[in-house]
Amino acid sequence: MTRTPIAAVLLGTILCFAVTTPSRAFAQESTESTSPVVVELFTSQGCSSCPPADQLLVGLNDIAAKHQLPIYCLSFHVDYWNSLGWRDPYSAKQFTERQRQYAAAFQSGRVYTPQMIVNGETEFVGSRAKQAREVIESALAATTTATIDLKASYAEADRAATIDFSVAGRPPSSVMNVAIVQRTAHNEIPRGENAGRELAHVQVVRAFKTVPLQTNSGTVRLDIPAGLSTQDLRVVAYVQDARSLEMLGANSVDF
Repeated sequence: MTRTPIAAVLLGTILCFAVTTPSRAFAQESTESTSPVVVELFTSQGCSSCPPADQLLVGLNDIAAKHQLPIYCLSFHVDYWNSLGWRDPYSAKQFTERQRQYAAAFQSGRVYTPQMIVNGETEFVGSRAKQAREVIESALAATTTATIDLKASYAEADRAATIDFSVAGRPPSSVMNVAIVQRTAHNEIPRGENAGRELAHVQVVRAFKTVPLQTNSGTVRLDIPAGLSTQDLRVVAYVQDARSLEMLGANSVDF
């Protein structure tokens, strides 16, 4: 029996998700060796161009789960649209600053939404499904240098998460990023450019920290926002080169 390659899975599914829903499901799973891929979407509920990119990320996340592909999606909501009629409840200045770090690394000097960044190396308009497919296919076939083991625990008394990590293949001058993501989120938008729409998101970053990798193991502590339970959340961790921001390895864990 012929196996469906990863390229066919992505070509036949990502593009379908970009318009509405897949026209057909893939009955076969790929046996190709794959490397982890981190997809960071910088978005805002105050931006009328962002909902198609948000929907593309929903599709990518569904594909990763269905086909057991190591694609780690993260939705970073920036804050620079908040003064234009609607304050995005998932936005944070910290996420805008992260996007500016990428702008400096890319030597572009500009930030915009929706922006999709794959493995810290390639950026493009976040609603471009064909380009997303091509870049992710290439990243899945690449070789990463670091592997990560994770363990997450939660202290109810102070609503704090503790993430223990260990890294093998850690190169010099690398950092560990740890994100707590809300699996799904949706709400109606009463004002601003998306007034009257109900927007849906996946893998929304609610807490984030970057720490230097001075040793092969460590612990990161993050506060969990009020109103969320650990069943709503997941931990995504990834290693990057401190200067270029190239992604070197990734993993995720449930609480």
